[in-house]
Amino acid sequence: MNVDIQNLIPKTTLKRWASYKEGRKRPKEPENLEIVCNANECKVSYTVTIKPVVGSSYARTMSVKVPKTLEYNSRFQAAAIAYICEGDDPKRANGIRIGLNNSDWRIVRIVVDEFEKLGLKREKWNVRLELYHGAHDETSEKKWWSKKLKIPFNCFTRPTWFEGTIGKEEFNPHGRARIQRSSAIFAAIIDHTCEKVMHDLLGT
Repeated sequence: MNVDIQNLIPKTTLKRWASYKEGRKRPKEPENLEIVCNANECKVSYTVTIKPVVGSSYARTMSVKVPKTLEYNSRFQAAAIAYICEGDDPKRANGIRIGLNNSDWRIVRIVVDEFEKLGLKREKWNVRLELYHGAHDETSEKKWWSKKLKIPFNCFTRPTWFEGTIGKEEFNPHGRARIQRSSAIFAAIIDHTCEKVMHDLLGT
């Protein structure tokens, strides 16, 4: 069934900590999210006041665009569950990072496919591979993962290399892929969406 995206958008961003420049130990209050929709898409935004120096300030608006409706089905629910099990918890990732790490391309692919319904375009993901010295060729593995995930090759960054064992190399024949991007708005949407899926499935 199709659902209105506004049902998956929370009222505020998640709690975050200030940057090192602002004072690492100071928590930041969640920003209120504003939603403006037309027939096809919605713009989700919040505005913050930046104070670069004492006595001066300016407003900065952060925004993303999301589809007006999405197909909410068992495949979408499976992607949300996969993310809950294997992905980063946005609440623990400073309320801004979205990421997932797995050696099974199917788990990564279903998250990429289904989260695209939320506006997370596949070409915007940053992908970092985890490979083993002596077992993997960087270019070959990037091409393999790019084809499986249908993510452009230029989205792949420099891989992380490990000294693997025979067991690990056999278990992860193509290494592992980590998809990641940073967005306070999308992190809040993903967190809210996963909670909704769990509630729909379990009634709690």
